[in-house]
Amino acid sequence: MMDARGLTTQSIDHIAEVPAAEWNALADHDHFYQSYEWLSLIERDNTAEARYVLVRNSDGIVGALALYEVAHEANASYRLERLEASLGIRAGHLLAGGRRGYHSDLLICDQFAPELADRVADALITEALDVAAGLGHAGLGMFCLPTDAVRRLARVRAVTASFDTAESIVQPTGGGIEGYLADRTSKQRAKIRREMRAFDDTGWSVRAAPMTECLDVVSRLASNVERRYGHETPDVLLKRLLRREATHVGGQELTLICEDLDGVPVACAVNYCWRDTMYSRVVGLDYERLGRSFAYFNVLLYRCIEAAAERGLNRLSLGQATAPKVERGAELRPLWMVSIAVDAGSARRTGLQLTDAAALSRWSEPFADYREAMAEFDLRLLK
Repeated sequence: MMDARGLTTQSIDHIAEVPAAEWNALADHDHFYQSYEWLSLIERDNTAEARYVLVRNSDGIVGALALYEVAHEANASYRLERLEASLGIRAGHLLAGGRRGYHSDLLICDQFAPELADRVADALITEALDVAAGLGHAGLGMFCLPTDAVRRLARVRAVTASFDTAESIVQPTGGGIEGYLADRTSKQRAKIRREMRAFDDTGWSVRAAPMTECLDVVSRLASNVERRYGHETPDVLLKRLLRREATHVGGQELTLICEDLDGVPVACAVNYCWRDTMYSRVVGLDYERLGRSFAYFNVLLYRCIEAAAERGLNRLSLGQATAPKVERGAELRPLWMVSIAVDAGSARRTGLQLTDAAALSRWSEPFADYREAMAEFDLRLLK
């Protein structure tokens, strides 16, 4: 075990002040959206000013946390007003942990024993609260935190929390689609095989292509999905965002393009590979041409399982949970929103206050028929 003695803290204005390898040494397979490459991309978003808190010992960086002073937030899921209303707390928070990707966390050296990791967490939060106070904020706000992170925070500070959403994980994928099917229920196997046959019967093809070569196609198809869910994101804006992603994290990218018999693109999926996991980032669909092809699940899930296995990866992260993903074998993991007040820094109180203990059970009701996917959906995990 590494030693956590002699901890020092520091805040910096740009992630480029830290060597990428040193930052990424803290980011495990759950932390693509806290990786150096991803955060360097998010830092270039001019709607917020980024800052980073570091904890060091004699071996180097052992803890890190991203902070954002948000001027404008287009994504309703990340608006601090939502956090403040859900938690019933006063306005004025500094966003911490992550701003995109629907997964956030503190980065802490995984070689530390739990009590030493908690000391690093305490140092990170102390420094972050000092930054928040200096900027005139009431506290720190965090979205999409996994259960273990909330537990850790509650051991070192007084935390107000509520259920936020859930993420969906597909595993194992290392054995390809046949290995994946072997681990599913008979009902799931029948559904997946039926959808794979329906897609094969179309004669449509799926190919991998560098995103830089198909930005027009991906942005057009992705904007269809955006509009379907009430988000009017212009193609030109999506294309600009995707180009930035290709620039900063393109080395980890896998883009799949599905074409019909006329060679017309009808579906796409943009994924990023990190550690042993493939992250689904963007899905695009031509709804008018899809019919009963099941192209969505074949491109988003079944072909990605095969692609992950070919690359030696063993998990897919499918982002926010939905019932259709669960029906095809995805596991659900609850995510939480939390607030830590600035005045809690001096009082050094600890513990967890849940503002709506019933929120999780209400949200998970649509998944009641898939209990095998909900092992972590238990509020007692936070006690």
